[in-house]
Amino acid sequence: MRNRWNTYRLVGTILLGILLSTGVSRSGSQTFTNPIFTSQDPWVLSWHGYYYYSDSNNGTVFIRKSKTLTGLGSATPTAVWTAPSTGPNCADVWAPEIHNLNGVWYIYYAADDGNDANHRLFVLQSTTSSPLGPYTMANTGYPNGQLYESSGAWAIDPDVFTAADGYLYVVWSGRPVGGGPQQIYIALLSDPLHIAGSRVMIAEPTEPWEMRTAPVEEGPVGYTRHGVTYITYSGSVAYTTDYTVGLLTNVSGNILDLGSWVKTGPLLDTHDTAYGPGSVVFAPSPDGTETWMIYHGIDRNDCGQNCFCCRSIRMQKIRWNADGSPLLGYAVDPSVLLRVPSGENGPYGWGAAASGVAVTGSWIYNSAFAAQSTSYGTTWHAIYRGDPNLVDYTVFASVQWVGTGTSDGVPKYGIYALYGDSNNHVDAFLDRYNAVYATYAVVGGVAQGWQNTALPVGFDPTLFHKISVSKSNNSFTFFLDGAFMQQRQFALTRGQIGLVTDGTLANYHNVMVQDNSYGWGDAFGDTAEGRSGAGLRTGSWTLHGVSGADETALLGVAWAQIFRGDPNPGDYFASVDAQWLQTGTTSNYPKYGIYAAYQDANNHVEVFIDRKNWVLATHAVVSGSEASWQNASLPAIFDPTQFHTLGVFKYESTFIFYLDGVELQQRSFNIKNGQIGLVTEDTMASYRNVSVAVLP
Repeated sequence: MRNRWNTYRLVGTILLGILLSTGVSRSGSQTFTNPIFTSQDPWVLSWHGYYYYSDSNNGTVFIRKSKTLTGLGSATPTAVWTAPSTGPNCADVWAPEIHNLNGVWYIYYAADDGNDANHRLFVLQSTTSSPLGPYTMANTGYPNGQLYESSGAWAIDPDVFTAADGYLYVVWSGRPVGGGPQQIYIALLSDPLHIAGSRVMIAEPTEPWEMRTAPVEEGPVGYTRHGVTYITYSGSVAYTTDYTVGLLTNVSGNILDLGSWVKTGPLLDTHDTAYGPGSVVFAPSPDGTETWMIYHGIDRNDCGQNCFCCRSIRMQKIRWNADGSPLLGYAVDPSVLLRVPSGENGPYGWGAAASGVAVTGSWIYNSAFAAQSTSYGTTWHAIYRGDPNLVDYTVFASVQWVGTGTSDGVPKYGIYALYGDSNNHVDAFLDRYNAVYATYAVVGGVAQGWQNTALPVGFDPTLFHKISVSKSNNSFTFFLDGAFMQQRQFALTRGQIGLVTDGTLANYHNVMVQDNSYGWGDAFGDTAEGRSGAGLRTGSWTLHGVSGADETALLGVAWAQIFRGDPNPGDYFASVDAQWLQTGTTSNYPKYGIYAAYQDANNHVEVFIDRKNWVLATHAVVSGSEASWQNASLPAIFDPTQFHTLGVFKYESTFIFYLDGVELQQRSFNIKNGQIGLVTEDTMASYRNVSVAVLP
């Protein structure tokens, strides 16, 4: 272990040199809680407006059908096939996956004859055009529908998918001929019932998180995104709290080449009271605007080898990294309220506001991106949709005037650029009566006044025109057909978008929200634990892509903070270039720095530059107890107006803190994982080249 530590420390120093040199309740219809039902090895397919969930129990394969993801919990399981009483697939029917390939329904699964050593892959085929079967053992040319693979080795957890090269593959968990650890294998399919060629091993358990109880890789699921092929899989032993999720990324396009796959992880791990998450599969929300992961977890941490009996199905919304890979965050604790997937809370996601404000007026919902206002009224008519917690984004809508009523003196039509509740919202309208682009807001119940900009000469309201509003922190920039109209500042941070009319009928097309956060935002940990008010993005941040941001407001002794990235990196080297901009007058210890690791409000480590007291200061909170501050003097020639590189090397519980490549402190904190973040106190600062290098 000590040799590995010295090696990692040397790697951290080398990485620092490189970075320096390169500039581098369910509770009503709006919410639900996990778990949603008891099962394991989930598989979910979205098909023609329905979700199909397949699993097995005592040799029988079941399928649940539901219009919604949360509805899978109450859907009645339909038995579609039962294993024969004898034969190679009569026992241990595991992890069935339903697929529609070229208009035919198949179910891929693993089974044996009662002896685990004989586990192999098999295929069922529907005898009808219905996904609910019934199914029969497919005619693969081998006994009982075996998906024959020439090695004849042990195999479980088959998944069939189309890779970025357009070909159909099967990926599974297997062992070397003669036995050994579970590894990930892949093979080309000549058709849905036949493997072409030999299997190729593309991953083997080598990382600590894959070998916690025993070396295991299983439950692979392949998919493509932005032209890249990925495979998620589970590591370590399934019946323990050590179970976790990893990712394989194909970097060359050659699917059948071990050297073309890069392993990262863990992406999802035990956190707080969410134990042993694994077997991740992705599904779109009903309206297609969000991606959700469905996975199984363990209900408690004391069930030993009986954890198979404790597993249940959970789900939560995910983000995507800029490179197209999934950012899963932390598994959410049981009983924490989650907002239902978009499209479950109203037609195509349109409906009441997240704050509970009801829809007003009459609306026709055409899709997740289009709607029509079909009532005049004497009050504002509005509908709402989307994530209520976005901070930096652009909302777009193509709008068309249809008709004007006679009961309102200033008829208009437009959008909510931000809607929190009736006392907090920002609005952009087209007012054809007065020929102006009008903006308005209410903040904390106080009206902010109207501001008008003349519409272009020749403006034709009967044509579609594009209203767009770009929001960055408290700054709102308003556009019409791509042309700048106004910019205003409102002290509103979070909210969803909406459509709103006043005495006017209007059509709305291409309503979209573009997330401009680059992955910056709230911390995962406190949200996953249901701890409100903690781990939130605070302060005023101007973002510079994935690798930089400026804090542009002085907030006194309250820390301004923002977070990003995978919260399960293990051992890593984090680095950022930081520059002091301005100091306030409130705090005796104004400072700027980074979170070296932020797990939750009770577990975090940070390092600061304090120019007033001329020290590099480190601090931590561990298991809710505050660790002492420790200071190291800044160099005599230190110039805070220039960018300086803060570096943190984390190895297990050891944190080494660097300034411009020089080690200034080393401390030990018992913190397993956490995100990085930027943090200031009573200071404006600029951050560039934010980087996290995970150690092998």
